[in-house]
Amino acid sequence: MLGFTNPLWVLYMSLFHLLPVPAAKMALLIKASGVAFLLASLLFVKKIAEELFPARRYVAALSMLLAGFYGPLANWSLRGTEVSLLALFVTMSALLALRSLDSDIMPLKLYLLLGTSTLCRVDMAAFASIVLMSLTRWERHAGLSGMAPTTQKSQLCPAQKQKSLRQEWA
Repeated sequence: MLGFTNPLWVLYMSLFHLLPVPAAKMALLIKASGVAFLLASLLFVKKIAEELFPARRYVAALSMLLAGFYGPLANWSLRGTEVSLLALFVTMSALLALRSLDSDIMPLKLYLLLGTSTLCRVDMAAFASIVLMSLTRWERHAGLSGMAPTTQKSQLCPAQKQKSLRQEWA
């Protein structure tokens, strides 16, 4: 057993030790990178809200505000843990999954991102499984041939896709 549950984060933190920075300032750099990851995830929260509610700009602003001030997320991100990176993985994956519903292309970036997230924390495999099962269910519900490189998603017009998606989530 390795002794840690977040190998990618440990590797990431070890890279800071290669910098010519005093050891006393190392934690500050890691915490600052956590803030950067958190801010990046808020941008993806905004993009997700804009994707789901394009006509309602206030939804994106409110989503960013609520996510940014969510206590546990802000607390653990500012303490320098891997939570901010995981939040970035989750929001990026959610956006890619949403966009893959309207695409004819296999979401390879999504698969790579979900795989990488499990290297950051092994329990992200649960999140990856849920995303992949949801996409598979969407494909079956829409009567498509699965997650093949080319699918017949283009046969559905955007209005049909949105209606089908809303019915699926209802």
